[in-house]
Amino acid sequence: MQQPQAGLEIKATIPTYLAVLSLGLIYIFKPKITIDGSQPIDQTWGDNLIPVAPGRHMVSYYWVLYWFIPANRTQLVFDVQQGQVAQLQYSPTWFWFLAGKLQQVGVRGMLSQGAAQAPQAAQAAPSAAAAQPAGWHPDPSGRHELRYWSGTGWTDDVSDSGVAAKDSMV
Repeated sequence: MQQPQAGLEIKATIPTYLAVLSLGLIYIFKPKITIDGSQPIDQTWGDNLIPVAPGRHMVSYYWVLYWFIPANRTQLVFDVQQGQVAQLQYSPTWFWFLAGKLQQVGVRGMLSQGAAQAPQAAQAAPSAAAAQPAGWHPDPSGRHELRYWSGTGWTDDVSDSGVAAKDSMV
């Protein structure tokens, strides 16, 4: 099975006024995402990274009120090219049945900026990995199932059971 060659990074934020109005209880209700009609994928408030295939995708993002009521559901269609990560931002609104706010805020390369400044020891890859094309490959550190190889070095982008995260090689 070929691994995804692109990614989707979503920052899910809660406005301060909403956190205060809910007495902070909103944090116990976790957000969810569906991509191109997939089953819902659990997310966290904050940064989330999901490997996807290059191309056009439709995402639906929401949080679950009382563990079963979809709240502030919103949708967005975005394009991502090979080797890129589409950056989205989600924010719920003050009333649970209104649509939340989801927007694309940028695009970045799969290679993180911190990886370019990492020590050479962290950039060194086995000779077998050096011959591999850019993409998702088994994590050489053994801490995760997959890690993204940019073609010249390992990035901070990792994936376990289809759930993406960031973890430095250093």
